[in-house]
Formats: sequence, structure tokens, C-alpha cells
Amino acid sequence: MPFYNFEFSKFIKMNHIHIRKNRLITYILCLVIMFGSFIFYAAGPIGVVRAAEDTATPSDAEKGDKKKEIKKVDPPKVKAASAIVMDIDAGKILFEKDSHQKHYPASIAKLMTAFIAVEKGDLKSTVTMSNNAVDKTPSDSMNLALTYGEQLTLKDALYGMLLSSANEAAYAVAEHVGGDLNSFCGMMNDKASSLGCENTHFSNASGLHDKDTYTTAYDMALICCAAYSFPDFKNILSTPTYTIPATNKNTERVLWNGDDMIFESSEYYYPYAVCGKTGYTPEANATLVTYAEKNDRRLVCVLMDVPSTSEAYEDTTNLLNYCFENFHIFKPLENFSFDKIEIDSPLLNNYYTSLNHKLPNLSTDKEYTVYAGTHITADNIDKKVIIYDNPDSKIAGKIELSYEGENYGEVDIINNDYTDNSSKTVTEIINKTKKSGFTFHWYYVIMLAIAVIMVILLIEIHKLQQRRLDRKNIHSYPLIRHAAPKKSANNNKEKSAADSENAPAGSDEKNVADSENTSAGSDEKNAADSENVSNVSKKQNVAVSGNMSAGNKKKKTGKTPNNSSEKNTGKKSNPLTDGISIKKNNK
Repeated sequence: MPFYNFEFSKFIKMNHIHIRKNRLITYILCLVIMFGSFIFYAAGPIGVVRAAEDTATPSDAEKGDKKKEIKKVDPPKVKAASAIVMDIDAGKILFEKDSHQKHYPASIAKLMTAFIAVEKGDLKSTVTMSNNAVDKTPSDSMNLALTYGEQLTLKDALYGMLLSSANEAAYAVAEHVGGDLNSFCGMMNDKASSLGCENTHFSNASGLHDKDTYTTAYDMALICCAAYSFPDFKNILSTPTYTIPATNKNTERVLWNGDDMIFESSEYYYPYAVCGKTGYTPEANATLVTYAEKNDRRLVCVLMDVPSTSEAYEDTTNLLNYCFENFHIFKPLENFSFDKIEIDSPLLNNYYTSLNHKLPNLSTDKEYTVYAGTHITADNIDKKVIIYDNPDSKIAGKIELSYEGENYGEVDIINNDYTDNSSKTVTEIINKTKKSGFTFHWYYVIMLAIAVIMVILLIEIHKLQQRRLDRKNIHSYPLIRHAAPKKSANNNKEKSAADSENAPAGSDEKNVADSENTSAGSDEKNAADSENVSNVSKKQNVAVSGNMSAGNKKKKTGKTPNNSSEKNTGKKSNPLTDGISIKKNNK
């Protein structure tokens, strides 16, 4: 029977369709295993660095709990119009109030004068007082009563300028180091610009009032941090008392530091204050710079435009206590591991999932420190891992640190697998790529071979089971016996002929004829239905039907099957049925 004439409605009703479904499911499972493993392996690191958020970074709920446990302390109120507290080593601003407003510096401008002097001058060199230094200094301002032609070392002049705030000493230092006052002021302004001071200008070395001499708390903090790196500057400024030896015109002079915060006997004494400089003019009001050190932390506090010096001391004490107690330095990446975080990464999708499928060997600076409030810790600071699209670089990405939107710096991510190929030949690079891809390609060959073998084994097992069933005449594809089909015109004629010929025989012979016709009709139908089934089933079913028909006729009529065949000569022959039946009977 041609395939296009196959009756699918009958085929679907056969029991063997259930077995074919199982086989189909088995094959599909094999393919799923093969391609599933392919996809799983191709994903390699799964396009994700098991690194995006550090396990040291807790969940949002945990973060919320920790932030509640560590309460942020509000800074103190200050009377200064402008103020700032800066960490000298980190450059971190711990507190500020209008720190970029311009103000007159008063005598704290002498800190820049001393800074230039210790950096450019020779402290053992001799300074000679000029007429300008003596005459152009107001007599009612702070001075040491130095006279024209008096000589002293640059070091002694700096002691007089910083401890006693002597204005004529500042003028003399400027002339000695710069050649003249204007040149020295140019040096001061150049230094300020190089430090990043954008709102500062000096027109004299002493800080006496001048509309062209101004600065800000922020700019002054930058200057003070830079100057503090010079030991001579710190040593002179922190000295409580100093004696200037006798000069060519005067006897020795005993000096006392004007900063009350460094004296234990003072009501404004601050135990962590190292040194500082006061200032005052009617136009500038009180100004104050204070250096303090505690637990390896060094801070500088700058106040400008304070109503009084005593209030400046109070503001400074409150601000330094607040900053020492509520800020700390910690290492946010100390326990950071790239094996414990997850991030989407084009780097891995486009690069690390190819060839050797190895996770990149990434590292970062775990010693990186963050200066922040004590309410911020390594556990609750946010770490955003960013991997660059281009993996062919030593710097693979960066980690951005932040807390509630405030940035706390970023740290580079180092790709330790990176090799500089700039000095290698193309052949060397290609050979290295081939070696790294060896394992990658063989993996798929092995997986494909395993899948093919599994399919072949399943097919062979099924065939073996089928052969065993065939030998036992237990078929996986049994024929379905349907109701007797409608008889054709030829069958009706045969029945009439049989009835007329065997009428005398009575009801027994009529039953024999009916049995023959029914058997023949069933054989034809079964042969047609089983045309697409196995040949073994056809032969056995038709043979059995033939034998049953012949046995019935022989028993009831006493005739042989051959006589029965001769009797039904008008019947249309079925070559398939007849041939098989004859062969079976001959046997």
C-alpha cells in the first residue's frame, strides 16, 4: 500500500504508537542532554563573574539594620563664618561650612610666608633688616622692635614671625628670600595656584589688611597641609617658647607662642593640638589655624571671620572632637573576593566564555582605605563592580565605593591573566591560542560521541526486544479485529451459489457456507489492514484464518479444503491470502 494511501486514523489506534512515542521521547532526551551540556559548557562562567556585589555587602534588609545600629552624629554648630576640618594625609574634608567664601586672612597669611621660606631659603643664612622692613610696618602692629641694620638668622626671624606674629620680621623674610616684597608675593601666589587654591591672592607677607590679600578656609587648608610636610615648619610652629640670641644691635629676646591651645595651663588647652597660628584684624575678625594629631590621624582646622579669638578656640575644640570621634579609616575591600559576587559582564560574555572557559584571575587593592563616618563600615558601604568591555588590558575594570549617593573613591580591578603581546610575533600568539583551545574543542567531540553511542544503544536494545517478542508470537503491533465488513457483489453471488448447491444438506451445510464467506471476508480485510505491518504478522494471521476455515468445513461437511475452494470458484481471489494459506496447508 503506498504511503500516501495509509490510513492514519487506523494507524493511530494501534498499540505500537505508544512504543514509538517512548522511543521518540528517549531520542529527544538524548538530544537535550547533548545540547544542554553544550550550552552549559559554552556558558562557562555563565557570562557572570561570581564576584558584582561582595558577600561582605549584605542584603538591603541587613544594610538597613546595620545603619540603624550605627547612628550618624550631627556636627556641632560653630560661630565662625567659614570653617573646615581636613585630614592632612588623606586630603579628606571631614567638616566644612562655607569653606569657599573669601575672607581676609589676617596673620594666618604668615603660614604661607613661612612655607616659602623653609622650602626656598637657608635657615642658617643671615637676614638684615632694611629701611622698608622697619618703616613700612605699623608701629602699633605686632613686632619684635627690630631696628634698621639688625641681623639675625632666617631661622630666628621665622621664630619671631610665627610665635610672636612679628610683622617687620615677615617683611624682612620676604625680602631675604624673594629679593623684594613684590617678588616674594609672586612666589606666594604661584605656590597657592600650584596647590589648587582658586580664591587666594597675597599682596603682602604679613597678612596686614589689604583688599588684595584674601583667601578661603578651603584654600588655606590646602596650604597648611602642604606646609606641614616640612619638619622645620612644624618644629618652629609647635615650639611653646623660644629665645632669640643677642644680635648686633639687641640683647636676646624670649618669645612665647601665641596659640593658647598648646599650653596645659590655658583654659583653651586641647590635648591633641600640636601647633597653630592665630590672627586678628578689625576687618578680618579672628582667624585661627590648628594642627591636631590623635591615633595616627592628623587634622588641620581652619576658621575665618570669628567674632573673637576665644570663640575660635571653642569652635576648634568642638570640631576636632567631633571629627576624631565620628570618623575613622577602614579598608572596605579587605575581605572582598571575586568568587563571591555576581555581575553581568560583557567581558565574560564576549571573551572569557571562549577558548579555555576559565574564570579570569582578577584582583584589586585590598589595602585601599576609606575615610568616612563611623556609621559607614566595610559591611554597609556599596561596592559597584564594573568590568570593561575590552579584556585585552591589564586594567580589567574598577570598583566604585559609595554610601547613600556619596562617592568614596574607586579602585582598579587587575587582570592577572593579561599578557603583553606587543613584543610577540603573530605566530606565537596564534600557537598560544590553539593550545588554550585544545580542551575546548575536544570537549564537544567527546560529548557528541557519547550522545551518538547512547542513541545507537537504545535502538539496538529496542530491536533486540522486538525480536524476542516475535519469537514468542507476542507482537508489539497486534491486528485489531473489526466487525465483519460489507460483502461485495461477488461475495453475494458466491453465497447464493453455495445456498442453491447445498440446499438439500439442510441448515448445517448453510452454516458451513456462511462460515466460508465470513472467513474469506475477514481474510481480505485483515490483509488490507496489515499491509504496512510486518510480513511475519501477515503470514501468521492469514494462515491461522485459513486453517480455521478449512477445519470448520472439514468437520461439518466432510469435504477437504480443496473441495471447498472448488466450490467457490466464482470468488475473487486474494493472491496474498491464497498464497500464504496454501503454503501453510501444504506444510
